[in-house]
Amino acid sequence: MPGVKYAVSVPWSDEERTTLRRMYENGLGPARIAQLLGRSKYSVHSQLKALHLPRQRPAPDKPRPPQPLRPGARTLPPLPSELSANGC
Repeated sequence: MPGVKYAVSVPWSDEERTTLRRMYENGLGPARIAQLLGRSKYSVHSQLKALHLPRQRPAPDKPRPPQPLRPGARTLPPLPSELSANGC
């Protein structure tokens, strides 16, 4: 078929595997690692699996910022005084 391109599997070097492991252990995600190494995300995922690295990494040391509440959302049930004021 003209115009169809097929992916060619390029073997990983030991240096690339070491770099992949170091980047992953330092908290970079597979998509970013793929971009930096010039590989596909699928290829990086395959190598992570082949290297037996855990899928769930520990959370980073910095805390996540709190998510804002959507308009009208409540964090606690209504107080009895609020229920009687609304006629409930």
